[in-house]
Amino acid sequence: REREHGHVIRLEVEQGMDDWLAAHLIDNLKVGEEGVYRIAGPIDLTFLKKLSDLSDVDFKSQTDTEVIVQLVDKFVVEYEMDTKAALVKVLRLISDDSAYAFVLIDKQEPDTLFVAKNKSPLLVGLADGYNMVGSDAFSMIKETNQFME
Repeated sequence: REREHGHVIRLEVEQGMDDWLAAHLIDNLKVGEEGVYRIAGPIDLTFLKKLSDLSDVDFKSQTDTEVIVQLVDKFVVEYEMDTKAALVKVLRLISDDSAYAFVLIDKQEPDTLFVAKNKSPLLVGLADGYNMVGSDAFSMIKETNQFME
């Protein structure tokens, strides 16, 4: 299946990943060897579910990202934190070895984008009347040529 938004430019694989599997991903995703980053391990935020009592949360998916969102919400509601403080608290729970990049929008502050990254690319594109977030400039170049890293 062809990707909708350009080519893969970065592939993060675990350092101990089987060479055959890494070669298979590189070949199928058509990533050059210079675009492959071997990291200490993929981000695994399942420990956050155990660290904070999220047993009452009805998870809609099994993604790490949803764990972050639910945990931010829990800190905002239960500890009366603002969104930024709650996000910072969650980020402090994540290992420095983890790679991630994401954007959070709070429906109470729809004009504010909360972005966070560690060991992964993240750019903010500045367009006329709006901003966008992506992992590479190529995916946003039709909209803008002004970026913040």
